[in-house]
Amino acid sequence: MDKKILVLFNSYWFNKDVMSGGIVRLVEIFKRLNMRNLTCLTNQNGVELFQEYRIRAKFIVTNSIFNKLTIIPSYIMRTINALRALRKGDYDILYASSAFFTDVIPAYFKKNSKNVWVQCIFHLSPHWGKRKGNILVNIVAYYIQKISLYFIKRRADKVIVINNLIKNELESIGFNIEQIHYSPCGVDNNYLAKIERSNNEYDGVFLARLNYSKGIYDLIDVWKVVTQKIPSAKLAIIGGGNKRIKNGIIKRIRKLDLVENIHVLGFLENIKAYSILKSGKVFLFPSHEEGWGISIAEAMLCKVPVVSWDLPVYKEIFNNYTIQIEENNIHLFSETIVDLFLNDQKRKGIAEEGYKFAQKYSWENAANTELSILEGPHG
Repeated sequence: MDKKILVLFNSYWFNKDVMSGGIVRLVEIFKRLNMRNLTCLTNQNGVELFQEYRIRAKFIVTNSIFNKLTIIPSYIMRTINALRALRKGDYDILYASSAFFTDVIPAYFKKNSKNVWVQCIFHLSPHWGKRKGNILVNIVAYYIQKISLYFIKRRADKVIVINNLIKNELESIGFNIEQIHYSPCGVDNNYLAKIERSNNEYDGVFLARLNYSKGIYDLIDVWKVVTQKIPSAKLAIIGGGNKRIKNGIIKRIRKLDLVENIHVLGFLENIKAYSILKSGKVFLFPSHEEGWGISIAEAMLCKVPVVSWDLPVYKEIFNNYTIQIEENNIHLFSETIVDLFLNDQKRKGIAEEGYKFAQKYSWENAANTELSILEGPHG
């Protein structure tokens, strides 16, 4: 593809140890597209991430001093910096990698009759009153996304979503259904297949960012009930995240007397993390908000059965190849895990069926779909 593409990756905040699914998707896809005329607007952390994934690109770098600010002031300054940096230069495609205003506003003002604005929307924030965590953060996130959606709806040419639920919701708030394109996530089956099981076996494994929306406190409550039936059961919690949240998890583990049963391992390099995942009997994923579920697909390809809440998106992406529990039913979640621990044949059967199903998802397929959207007609 010879068109000049500008990737707006101006929202990148955290280091690689807490990458969101949207960020993983971005680098995995563009690594495979191997564009010749790619420019990326990002901060220094984003540059290092692209280079680590060996993505060839020119870079427009927003000032790294903004990283020292709290998130909202940092985003405001990055947006202003991006608008200044993009006054010069012409691009055929503007690819906004997130619906954060740091990516949306620069795309909005750079959009003209000669270029195509392709906007990614992978998650729609639920109303702040229905979301756990810091209420001020949730309020700000909800209303800022509303503003971003207003700008996107006015001028974006194409919108990429990763599930049809988002597509339907966008249509319900006035988006043109013809401009919305489904493009899935994927997994690297070849990479996962080469990883050996860890000798340090855990009965249960959780692998994701440590965040309220991921159900990390549900995880602890579930495991408390599990240990009442199987006192020796051990759970590994793998993932980086907010230090305050991590301390809160450890405090709750101590309060419930689960220090011997739950090990908070923090961020681990991929090989070690997936090695531990492969050694587990069950993958626990009590997340309350997911756009797709990369971690779930990875667990399935590691031949580990998945137990999650019954989010509607899972029916679309994974059909009935995961065990989906009525949301917030801690007791049923726990009983399901105990049943799997006590029934080897059932557990292995579910794992094998999930493994076969998940092979349909790959980053190569996702990249090909993305390319067809970028190259396809618009307007």
